[in-house]
Amino acid sequence: MENIKPKISIIVPAKNAVLTLAKCIGSLKALDYQDFEIIIVDDGSTDTTRDIIKGFSGVTLITTGGVGPSKARNLGIEKATGEYIAFTDADCVVEKNWLSELLNGFTLTPIPYSLSSVVAVGGDQKSPDDDSAFGKTVHGFLKAIGFVADYVKSGGGMPVETKHNPSCNVMYKTEVLKQSGGFLENLWPGEDLELDYRLKKKGCTFLYNPGAVVYHYRTSDMKGFKRMMFSYGRVQALLARMYGPFRFIHFVPVFVLTAIVLSLTLPLIVLVLSAAFLFIGWSYMAMKSKSIKVGFIYLRLLIVTLVYWNLGFARGLTAKIPPRA
Repeated sequence: MENIKPKISIIVPAKNAVLTLAKCIGSLKALDYQDFEIIIVDDGSTDTTRDIIKGFSGVTLITTGGVGPSKARNLGIEKATGEYIAFTDADCVVEKNWLSELLNGFTLTPIPYSLSSVVAVGGDQKSPDDDSAFGKTVHGFLKAIGFVADYVKSGGGMPVETKHNPSCNVMYKTEVLKQSGGFLENLWPGEDLELDYRLKKKGCTFLYNPGAVVYHYRTSDMKGFKRMMFSYGRVQALLARMYGPFRFIHFVPVFVLTAIVLSLTLPLIVLVLSAAFLFIGWSYMAMKSKSIKVGFIYLRLLIVTLVYWNLGFARGLTAKIPPRA
C-alpha cells in the first residue's frame, strides 16, 4: 500500500517583490512533492507584485492594504488547509525537494528526539548564483557570525535540535500554529523568534535539517544592510523587554557600554583591547572566508553591524511593545 503523505500549505508574504517573486513562485510550482497548496499574501504592494502572482495558476492570492509580515502570515494560516504549514519569503528560491526534506524532520527524527515534541523543522540558506556581489558578501558574513545570531546556520548531516528557525525556511504543524495564535502582529523582524520562544517554553522541539535548502537574495547595498541591522537590534531590545534577556546577543549592549565607560577612564587599555578585538575579528573572518581580503570586508561589516545593531537596540528600549492578542 502506497504511503500517503500529508497535505502541506505554503505561505509566502510579499510586498513590492517584483525582482524575485516570479523566481520564488516558479520554484514552488516545480516542487517534487505531490499534495501542497501555495498561498501568497500581497501585503499592500505598490508595484506589479499582484500581477506576477495572478500570472501563475493554482496559487491562492490574499490581498491586504499593508498589515506587515506577521499579520500577513497569520492571514495565510487562517486560509491554510494543510496538516503542515511551510513558510518562505518572496526573495527566496526553494530547491525541488524542499518540502520533502522539511517533512523528513518530522518523520525520520533519530533518537534522542521525541517525534511528538517536534513542532517545527527548518533548513539551510544559501546564496543564489545570480545575487548581487554585495548580497553574496552579506550572506557569507551572516554565515560567518551564525554562531552568534543563530540566523544563518552551517553544518550538514542529519537533523539536529535548534532553538530557532527563521521564517524564510521552516515548516510547522498546523494545529500548533493555530493553537499558539500564530505570529505576534506588529512585530517585525523577529516575529519568528518570538513565536519559537513561546513554543519552546511549552516544551516544544525545533529541528534544523540542512537538506532543506532555500536560496536567499540579500540586500544589494550598504544602506540596506545598515537598515537591516538597525531593525534587528531594535527588535532584540523589544524581545528582551518582553521576556527578559534569553539570548547571548541581548547582553552585547552591556559589553559595548562597558567599553565606552572604560574608554573614558582607561583609554590606553581600551585602545589595546580594541586592537586585539580587531585582530581576532579579522583572523576569524579570514579563516571563515578562506581569504585575507574577504576577511577585511567581513570585519568592516562586523563593525557596521555593531554600530547599527546597538543603535537599533537603544531605539528598541523606548519603542512601544506590540500588544499580545
